[in-house]
Amino acid sequence: MLLALVSFLPFPTEVLARYGLTNVATVYYRLTMFATSIGFNVVLQQVRAAHPQSERRLTLWSIVGLALYPIATFIAYFAPLAGIIAMGGLAAFYMFPRNVAAIVLEETSSGNR
Repeated sequence: MLLALVSFLPFPTEVLARYGLTNVATVYYRLTMFATSIGFNVVLQQVRAAHPQSERRLTLWSIVGLALYPIATFIAYFAPLAGIIAMGGLAAFYMFPRNVAAIVLEETSSGNR
């Protein structure tokens, strides 16, 4: 599911590029990103189920997309530019080296137990 959603991502990107900041184009793109977030979390839960010795607590890394993508989608319907700005904020959150390092250190430390 995750790979299908990632490979589908160029299509809503093309719609957003072709039609600009319309509410339909931005919501279409946001819904695809939300579905991708769900797919990522499904894969994450499968990996955690395959390794029962690891911690199973939810992290900020996995919750942010599930919580904020629907909110940003709702905002994008009424204010497309604000939806795009919210999308940029979510992308920035996932790109911060501190966040990436925290999730990598957490996963490796829980695997060493």
